Amino acid sequence: MAQAATPTTAAGFGYAALTAATPSALQTGLGVGVELAVSTTGWPRLGASLGWVMADEWSPSWAVTHHEFRGRATLTVDRRFGQGALVAQFGAGIAAVRESRLRHQSWRQQGGRQETAAWGLLPVVTAEVGVGLRLVGDWGLLLLAGPAWPSGDANLGFVSHVGLGWLP
Repeated sequence: MAQAATPTTAAGFGYAALTAATPSALQTGLGVGVELAVSTTGWPRLGASLGWVMADEWSPSWAVTHHEFRGRATLTVDRRFGQGALVAQFGAGIAAVRESRLRHQSWRQQGGRQETAAWGLLPVVTAEVGVGLRLVGDWGLLLLAGPAWPSGDANLGFVSHVGLGWLP
C-alpha cells in the first residue's frame, strides 16, 4: 500500500554539504567549498546557512584567487515520501568576497607591485530544489541545486550542494 505524502513538522532540518557554485564576482569559473545549514521545526522552516566557496582563474598576465563567505537566511519546504523527501529552499543574504591577484612573472619588475587584494560585499539570492534520501534513521543524503544571483557579469549563476543531512 502506498504511503501518503505528508509535510514534515517533527524536528529541525540541517545539513553539511560540499558546494559547487559560480563565483559571485568573477566572470568565469567554478567555485567549490562547503556549507552548513540549520532550520527550525514546523512547515515552512526558517533557517540560516553559512558557506565558503573558492575559485581560481588564470589569464596571460594574472592569477586570481577568489574566496567567498556566504551567509543566508533560508525558507525551506519539504515533503516526505516514505524514506525520501522533496526539498525546496529559498535563501537571501550577503557574500563577503576576497579577491587576490598575482601578476605573472612580477619578480622580473624592479619595484613593481606583485600582488593586490580587495574585499567586497554582494547580495546573494538563491532558489534551490532537490531530494533527500534517509539512509540510517533520519540521517541521509541530500542533493540540492538551483539558480543563484549575482554571478559575475552574468545575470544568473548556479549553486549546488551534496551532503549529509538530518531529514526528519
